[in-house]
Amino acid sequence: MKNIFSFVLTAFAAILFFSACDNKEEPGVPQIVIESPEEGTTFEFGDTVHIEVDVTHTEELHEYLVELKKVSDGTVLFSEGEHSHSTEAHVHDHWVNNVSDHTDMELVVTATDHKDRTSTKKIHFHCHPN
Repeated sequence: MKNIFSFVLTAFAAILFFSACDNKEEPGVPQIVIESPEEGTTFEFGDTVHIEVDVTHTEELHEYLVELKKVSDGTVLFSEGEHSHSTEAHVHDHWVNNVSDHTDMELVVTATDHKDRTSTKKIHFHCHPN
């Protein structure tokens, strides 16, 4: 019984040792933080919607895109993005609510690195018409 326990313990230690040696982890996907607007916020007609987004990655980004869309039909009301070779991007911009109907909105942020690893983050809010 003692020999079986010793064998199992030795085998387990060897598995841990060899799996740790082969663990060359690939960096993850780009990280996206939408600071503003907040999920579920309601904006009145004429209100300024502050758009603030941070994108970071352990490797160089390839591109990022920030789009403000109507949920109902996908119409893009605001868009900002660029080709990038930095490890971070910051978007700070504004859009004035000028919708003519009650409108559910979606802010969609997509970031891709040079190995085509992509992250997408969305938040939703509502805009009131005049």
